Amino acid sequence: MDHPILKQIGTVFIPVSNIEKARDWYCDILGLKTDGEIQFGHLYVIPMEGTGIVLDSKIYSEDNIFKFRHSTSIQKTLKKHFIL
Repeated sequence: MDHPILKQIGTVFIPVSNIEKARDWYCDILGLKTDGEIQFGHLYVIPMEGTGIVLDSKIYSEDNIFKFRHSTSIQKTLKKHFIL
């Protein structure tokens, strides 16, 4: 039976606290230039092939972020770059 829902993801929205720092960090780790425009003051579309990534500082909420129970190197890296 065919299903009406496709098994694919078009775009993932990532909440970030600081759109500029998040843009710079994600583009750096993905090896991309940061020459795109931040749209509406809170959105940055990362140029990807396949599934798209959109950084959004408007949907960020301190209450809705994942909290690590123990300090890890990932958490320290994210905090250093103000993404968490």
